[in-house]
Amino acid sequence: MSRTLLKLLAISLLAFVAAPVVLGQLAYSSFNAFTDGFNQDADRTAVLETLAFERGYLRSTARSRLTLPDVSGEGFTIDHEISHNPFSIGSDLVVSRVSSRAWPADENERASLEAPVAESELIYSLKTNKVSIEFSAPAYAGKGAAAWTSISGSYEFDPATNLNRLSLEAKEIRLAGEDGVPMELARLSGSTRYDTSGDDPEFLQFDFQAEGVAIETPLSRQDIGALSVAIEQSEHGQLVDYAVAFDAKNVDVPTGSVDRFAFDLSFENLTPEVVQQVRDQGPQALESMSEIVSSLAEHGPKLVVRELNLAGDVAGQGRVDFEVSGQIGIDPKRYEAVAEIPNGFAHALDLRADISVNEGFIQSAFAAARDKLAAQGMAAPSVGQLQDTLLNAGLLVRDGSRFRTAIAMSGLNSIEFNDRPFNPAMLAGMMRPGRPATAPRSDASVPLPPERGAPVVSRSFSRAGSSNAELEEMRRQMGLH
Repeated sequence: MSRTLLKLLAISLLAFVAAPVVLGQLAYSSFNAFTDGFNQDADRTAVLETLAFERGYLRSTARSRLTLPDVSGEGFTIDHEISHNPFSIGSDLVVSRVSSRAWPADENERASLEAPVAESELIYSLKTNKVSIEFSAPAYAGKGAAAWTSISGSYEFDPATNLNRLSLEAKEIRLAGEDGVPMELARLSGSTRYDTSGDDPEFLQFDFQAEGVAIETPLSRQDIGALSVAIEQSEHGQLVDYAVAFDAKNVDVPTGSVDRFAFDLSFENLTPEVVQQVRDQGPQALESMSEIVSSLAEHGPKLVVRELNLAGDVAGQGRVDFEVSGQIGIDPKRYEAVAEIPNGFAHALDLRADISVNEGFIQSAFAAARDKLAAQGMAAPSVGQLQDTLLNAGLLVRDGSRFRTAIAMSGLNSIEFNDRPFNPAMLAGMMRPGRPATAPRSDASVPLPPERGAPVVSRSFSRAGSSNAELEEMRRQMGLH
């Protein structure tokens, strides 16, 4: 046997024998890195600390403590068994396996349990180059503020793409924070997908469903029969779409009850810069809305409302029910023509909306409008007059026991209700109680400012013979100024 071959065999044998040591060191480094990363976010509601780590040749053990400061200081001790045995890699090429068991931090409480409150197994596979975790928790009714019947879930991390996936399902959960407000959920499930390639996690998808939600305070109890939330971010080219859906059923509110409140909408053709600005500023971003719209206009941004629904006796004064769908967006070409006009984007707006409401909603809305007019010292028409005026003007259409309207708008020069051009003079009867709510003469028109480069389009926007001062007063009363 040649010396070269002997050297190769010796090196191979040394590498094989040293592999568990190297993998053990990697396991130790990865374990500490995971703990540090877990605690990196100062706003995190859970704190993880390493109590001990004993490194062995084929197997290491560690102990951690998980504390939940916002849940009455609830704490758990977690025992880890880390396998880094290259002799049992197998067909899946698993090079690391971590089995963990969580127990209550309170020793007396731990002694009373026959099984851990949670178990998990982490696997790193060279075959998939992914980290995956399966975890479960049997029934637990601790002395602290957390309890559940069952919890299970999974987690997966792909180092190649920095994508993380997490799913969770639980039954009969009870939680309570430091303020003593308990929350109970009969069932909970959810999943999320997020990117950790940047400084902060970027959530790309989030789904959450819950049933039998109850939040109890010393003064009241809030019950929600079913609740779901879905958020998804997607990219196409250099632009971003952001979709949000919310659905709550059988909600008790202080003044009544809500059978259902739901919306399903998406913001489309956004830029990454605007998305980041909204994330950073939160609601304060609304103060820069005109600048945001101007920066997006060339991309044709849209708000698509697939559903907006509210049904129930919200105010304790009768059932209301309305449904809305449609979209609003900016036409880039029209915006380019009017970009230098103050608030020029209004001339580039495209709007489509279909609205359906029950008579109870109409009565409530008209009563509120009447009260507002009366509070301003104006002679307020009756609810019946308001309703008849809108029906006669074609702004509302009766559909059995409901009312509906379809709105279409292309800039300020083209506004239609139910396929008819909108004419504010149609509302003259509503603005002047006592006069009949009759339709205006068809030959009455006042042209609006044309869009740059576009022909002048006239719409019926005043009554024949109306002076400019009279028109301005009508607009003021309608809240158009």
